[in-house]
Amino acid sequence: MARRLTARLHQVEGRNSARLFELFDDRFLRIRRQAGKGRRIEYAMDIAILAPEPRRTHVRPWRWLIASGVCTALALAAVLDAVFGTRHTIALSLLAVALLALAVAAALQFLRDSRHLLTLHSRLAAVPLVEMLADRPQAQEVADFAERLIRCINDTVSGKELSPEDLRAGELRSLRKLAESRAIDLASYEQAKQQLLSLAL
Repeated sequence: MARRLTARLHQVEGRNSARLFELFDDRFLRIRRQAGKGRRIEYAMDIAILAPEPRRTHVRPWRWLIASGVCTALALAAVLDAVFGTRHTIALSLLAVALLALAVAAALQFLRDSRHLLTLHSRLAAVPLVEMLADRPQAQEVADFAERLIRCINDTVSGKELSPEDLRAGELRSLRKLAESRAIDLASYEQAKQQLLSLAL
């Protein structure tokens, strides 16, 4: 039976990176993510396994800020050596300029890679399964899509009248399929599996 596309959100992260979220029949979510050239992740799930409380997180790539700080410190050392030293003044000045340029480039990369995420986790094991960019130009589209998705999650669970045991079994099945399709890693699946099996429902 053909599924009907009921909502869609497309997000571009960079030149070769994008995320596509498609909701079918207000019940199934398909996610496609292009992460650079040649790396593509695609998976789908019944939204009943998702917790209806999204979490906001801020991802900061600190390595770029650290690199910027190191380059700035080295540039300052080169300038001080050029000013107070007696030899290699021109070479040290050129080195300081190059290091300052690298510091600026690293700081800009830090700003480019920093982002706010709106994340939906699995209902019982809290495995992150849906990550939407919340601070991109289409922030209102993200908010609208997330609101519809949350409403559909609640409607699906209440409409099916699922028991806690049903929810656990469904989440176990879905997480196993996601691990098989490499949407989540095996370590995360095994940890979630142990957590789910140990839950007292």
